[in-house]
Amino acid sequence: MVFQNYRPGSPGKTAISHTTLHDSAHMALYDAIRQNTFAPPLNFNHMIQTIRHFLITLVLLSAVASCTKTKDITPASPISSTDTTSYIQFKATGLQLSGDQHYAIITVENKAGQVLLNNKKITLDYVQGVYKTDKVQVNKGEYRLTKFIVAKASDTAVYAAPLANSAKAAQVTKPLPLDLAVTEYGVTLFTTEVVKINGEDAPVSFGYNTSDFGFLPYLTLKVKLKMRVGAVDYDSLPGKLMIDAVNDNNEHWTREIELTRGVTSFRVPENFSNYKLVINKWNTGIEANYPRVAISNNAQINLENFKQAKKLVKETSYLELSTGLKDDSRTEYFYSNGNKLSDVKYYQRLPQFADLQLQQVYKFLYTGDALDTIKRFSPDNAVTGFTAFGYAGNKITSMHNKSYDQQTFAAVEYTGTVANPRITIDYLFSNGNSMVYRMNYSGDNKVNDQAQTSTGGTQSSVYEYDTNINPYHQLGYPDLFFTQTSKNNRVMEQSSYGGAFPTSIPYKYEYSYDNDGYPSVLFISYKGYSSGQHLYRIKKVFQYQ
Repeated sequence: MVFQNYRPGSPGKTAISHTTLHDSAHMALYDAIRQNTFAPPLNFNHMIQTIRHFLITLVLLSAVASCTKTKDITPASPISSTDTTSYIQFKATGLQLSGDQHYAIITVENKAGQVLLNNKKITLDYVQGVYKTDKVQVNKGEYRLTKFIVAKASDTAVYAAPLANSAKAAQVTKPLPLDLAVTEYGVTLFTTEVVKINGEDAPVSFGYNTSDFGFLPYLTLKVKLKMRVGAVDYDSLPGKLMIDAVNDNNEHWTREIELTRGVTSFRVPENFSNYKLVINKWNTGIEANYPRVAISNNAQINLENFKQAKKLVKETSYLELSTGLKDDSRTEYFYSNGNKLSDVKYYQRLPQFADLQLQQVYKFLYTGDALDTIKRFSPDNAVTGFTAFGYAGNKITSMHNKSYDQQTFAAVEYTGTVANPRITIDYLFSNGNSMVYRMNYSGDNKVNDQAQTSTGGTQSSVYEYDTNINPYHQLGYPDLFFTQTSKNNRVMEQSSYGGAFPTSIPYKYEYSYDNDGYPSVLFISYKGYSSGQHLYRIKKVFQYQ
């Protein structure tokens, strides 16, 4: 990101602050703030890291233009999605439903006859004149749809796709099972025909069992999923819940439902003797069994478990050019025997070298469990600065940052409520300029912020997050601008600026996650702030132990 009216600092002596450890590009921004060369619109989470990528692009273009064709180094054109996931989705014909929410209960088998989705309950919506289900993730392959029942929220069936050789099979062109061939990434849409269930219709006339049609008394239950990963709680998580109810005759009633954020309600047959709930989240299984006497209508069940946090050990960033990916920077993380962050080494690309070059080393000093000071060193082990923290209890109340001969002092204040806290940081820079930065949180994520400088610059942003694990937050260390205080990964931000504005801003985040809920790959796309046109994309690759 480049700011209008920015002038570089003194050559040969770049003042380095500790803003985001995983990207040292903050040096240009921070130098400008202290020198009062512009009124900074401080979107710290991404503005800092974007400066460097934009400047690196210009350096690469200039360096290569003298010895190669322009087309070889032109940044890539607008990027298509990196989603390499396959989904199935169903269009139901023969339906005429009320405006209430309805669902499809489906069973899907693989080619070998093994059940892949067992009584999975998914939403069914009326979209542009067509009834479509929600999409369901699968791998590429060949499958068979062996059950498709349209039900109310109460699980009572109102339509069903007949099975072959049933009494109702003659009323449709293609009775079940229906062959499903998934050969491409993205969504593959299949059409299934359904027949209305009249009051006198028995489930067997469609080829189903009595329990399939939900003609049973039901209980409503509520469930909430929580995982503690290391020292961080991830509450009200989504996930795939398997329900297996059994009665005294050893007959089973099964459902597979998708938990949403927060509390999810579902129904189970009332007159069954035992209810088993099974879920696997982030490679961690949870199983709970409840006898009928232990649950009541509208009871809430909390499913909880714990897993050890993984340690981020390396992050490599690549700049995407028309010729392919070019490694741009690398950050390596090191830990003490107590699993505390001890050292971070930051490498970046310089035009005169073929390999990434070590630029900074950070060392972490602790008093007890609290991070006391982060010291910064040049590649030749010369001290370049530090960030020191003061505490009241376990909360940071003051920060002192020094980079060469430049200093910043910060006072931190906490207000708001437990559920929706606010953090306000007042900064005083060596040149007498100041800044107030306010952050509002919900669900342990920074949902909006505002910055105001004494020179008239302003910035205001809102953010949204997914439900997966932010590896930077798991590192457990603060920085001068609290950039990694959100526990989940950002998927959206909208910002406005006053006094000065950036030329490029991030507009798309595309994550690939490992089975433990950590990002393995992240693509960040940038566009022109004024033009709205795609400019470039960077790729981050994460490694853990």
